[in-house]
Amino acid sequence: MISFYQKRVKSSVTPRVSSAAVASAITVLGGPFGIVGGIKLVGLITVVGML
Repeated sequence: MISFYQKRVKSSVTPRVSSAAVASAITVLGGPFGIVGGIKLVGLITVVGML
C-alpha cells in the first residue's frame, strides 16, 4: 500500500521532470536554431499533418 507521503512526493516531482524533458526535446529538434527552431518545426509538422 502506498502511503500519503509517497503519493505526495511522486506528484510533486513528476511535472518538473516532464517539463525539462519537453524543453530538451524541443531544443534538440530545433538543431542549431534552438528552442525557436524546435517550436517552428513542431508547428510545421502539425500543419503538414492536417493536410
